[in-house]
Amino acid sequence: MERYLFTTELDTNCSGLSFEWKVANVTLMPFTVGTAYFTTVGLDSEWSNITSLDLGIYLVEFIVYFQGFYFLDYGFINLLPSQPVAIIAGGSEVSRKHNSVITLDASPSYDLDLGPGIYEGMTFGWSCSDSSGEGCFGSQEHTLNETGRMVSLHTGAMQVNQHYDIKLTVFENGMNSSFVQRILIVTGDPLYVEMK
Repeated sequence: MERYLFTTELDTNCSGLSFEWKVANVTLMPFTVGTAYFTTVGLDSEWSNITSLDLGIYLVEFIVYFQGFYFLDYGFINLLPSQPVAIIAGGSEVSRKHNSVITLDASPSYDLDLGPGIYEGMTFGWSCSDSSGEGCFGSQEHTLNETGRMVSLHTGAMQVNQHYDIKLTVFENGMNSSFVQRILIVTGDPLYVEMK
């Protein structure tokens, strides 16, 4: 979930002020505010932690207390699902050995709302193309048959000293994101270093 900072502008020099942020869920059809679910989420002039809220629409109230009086302002926020983040292990450029089976690993991909390591609801699509835009195996077909988070690919049909683009597309909640890893095919075992 992305981070937001909600701030207020107070036109006063008074001391002894106290603050409260409250949220309540809202339904649109019919429009109702779940007053039974009003929750205090902050006690300062700023509030930034919305990670405890589920997706949906919320009424947000900001209340200032001073000497037995209170002043209130409000607004609405709509928390939507975040687009997934697609990443292939190894980064955007790697070297791989010719005539070997390599593993394409989408495990670093993640859902911003759920965090790393949780892949529920995600599906993975893979494609491969050479530098001329053709499929990796001398055909028009770019899409790989495998759709798992980790797939195997044999480099025997690929040409040494040529670049190939592996494209990962992660789908979730009607949204998607893509990542392209460029592979250089080499003879022998290439040096492989990964920073985490």
